[in-house]
This record gives sequence, C-alpha cells and structure tokens, in this order.
Amino acid sequence: MLKYENVAQVGDTIKALDFRPMSDRPDQYLIGRVIEKGPMYYELEAGRRLYMCDGYKVLVSFDSYDGDRVMEEIVVPFETTFDYDGRVELVA
Repeated sequence: MLKYENVAQVGDTIKALDFRPMSDRPDQYLIGRVIEKGPMYYELEAGRRLYMCDGYKVLVSFDSYDGDRVMEEIVVPFETTFDYDGRVELVA
C-alpha cells in the first residue's frame, strides 16, 4: 500500500501540499474534491494513454499560490520518491 492511498475516497475533499518547480513558496497547497482514485494516465493522441502514477484526481477549489488552477483537474500522487508526513490530508 502506498503512503497516502487510504486517506480519501471519491467524493472526499483533500488538502495536498503542492510544490511547483522553482517555487518561492514552500508552504503552498491546494484543496479539492477527489473525482477519481487509482492509476492515473496522460491522454495521448489517437486514444493512447501513458501511465503516470497511482493517485487522486482532484477538482481544485482552492489554490494557495495564485488561484490559477481553481476548477482544474490536478493529480495528487499517493506517494512520491521524497515523501514526508502531512503531504496529503482529509479535509473535514
């Protein structure tokens, strides 16, 4: 089982710490509703898909950085190479 695999189910809301490349704000995060859980894929041309990771697909409702991803679907991995406690949590 991966580190954050059992934090939430489809329909739950999660908060996930979020690190964009070159970010000057290490405390940024997003909040969103889980709309899919399990293997995540990049959609390629001609109906082909490329496996990305196992995780949550989240419809973002809050973006602490600049809000530009609100209403976008973002993938939050269940586990990362350099993971840490508290990266993903259930929002009550």
